Amino acid sequence: MTQGAAIEDLIGKGAWVSDMDGVLYHGNKLLPGVLQFVEWLKAEKKFLFLTNDSTRTPRELSEKLLRLGIEVGEENFFTSPMATAMYLSQQKPNGSAFVIGEPGLIGALYEAGYSMNDVNPDYVVVGRTTHYRYEIVEKASQLVYKGAHLVMTNPDAFYPTEKGMSPSTGALCSPIEITSGKKAYYVGKPNPLMMKLALSKIGADSSDAVMIGDRMDTDILVGLEAQMTTVLVLSGAMTREDMEGYGFRPNYILNGVCDIADAVRGSHKEAREAAYGDGKSLSVFEKVMFLKTTDFFSSTPEELLAKIAPVLEETEVEAGRKIIEHGQPNDSLYSIVDGKVRVHRGEHEISQLQKSQSFGEMSILDPDATASATVTTAAPTRLVKLGRDTFFGLLKENPDIAQNMLLVLSQRLRETDDRLEKLAEA
Repeated sequence: MTQGAAIEDLIGKGAWVSDMDGVLYHGNKLLPGVLQFVEWLKAEKKFLFLTNDSTRTPRELSEKLLRLGIEVGEENFFTSPMATAMYLSQQKPNGSAFVIGEPGLIGALYEAGYSMNDVNPDYVVVGRTTHYRYEIVEKASQLVYKGAHLVMTNPDAFYPTEKGMSPSTGALCSPIEITSGKKAYYVGKPNPLMMKLALSKIGADSSDAVMIGDRMDTDILVGLEAQMTTVLVLSGAMTREDMEGYGFRPNYILNGVCDIADAVRGSHKEAREAAYGDGKSLSVFEKVMFLKTTDFFSSTPEELLAKIAPVLEETEVEAGRKIIEHGQPNDSLYSIVDGKVRVHRGEHEISQLQKSQSFGEMSILDPDATASATVTTAAPTRLVKLGRDTFFGLLKENPDIAQNMLLVLSQRLRETDDRLEKLAEA
């Protein structure tokens, strides 16, 4: 799994920089372990998600992750346009540029104090764009030939799409280089300048920083040249066989960030178990990990659980207290974090429930129904509960959960009927 030091040494690093596509997701599909990994970063580390994509703003990247079930602030993203704007503002403060690119690049330059200029700019800046035509290439080439400095956000020649490979920044800038006779300077990966700018943004030192990526020629190379600890994940563009053509190696080779999440889970096991019983609130990470162990939500995607985890209410109940009473309304689904409850009708105990088991589902399905049994704590018990409105919204949007719930309910009803028949016979 690793090349070099143990993974425990890796998770002790204080600052983390990660590529996105191939590491966190493929298209619109979140990769395994990403939710736990990100929640751990948010709770304990300085971190940035870094991309060479010059078309998207940090806000758009934040919104993409939110659609996948992960909430990360705009301040935790660093793009090649941002790095390019920082570089230019250091080279020539309040300069001007002729820009070939999307709003993500233009906006970053404006924020850095640059103005747009198509007559005598200090720089011609090229990023990836779909608005590419001969007149623009001609104009840019003439401006560079007359003395404007040529800069591109990143050197990537192509990027993958559903239709296949499409031209990226390097390919779009090449005609300008050929026509003007000038070679462009690029700022994005694998230029270590981008990584140094990223680390300066979060106030981190390279000796305590990690770079995670799925490509040797950009992610691992830039981390190596920035003197960071490097992690190649095999969840994206490369295999172990692909590495053989390179004269350098990452410090770690992992299947994906799921390996890091597993290592964190192991190192925090005692602390997490203590948190379940000492009255402290569970983190979103802990709530999601707990829900994955419950019967109703065990097959639910983690990104979906991340959306409902923040609205879970936590409560700690002393032994002998009634939580639900037979014949009375109930508007919540409960899951046991730690402790034990007994389910009974009158003096007859139907069942006992323990950690990761749920109750209250019978009456929550019908707003006019009442509880079919009484639930009383048999020991000090820690619970999370989900309100009826949230629960129904979840079922409406996710038929898979409803199907799984019906399977669990049918099993519960069979067990309850069997128990009641035995009690009647007795």
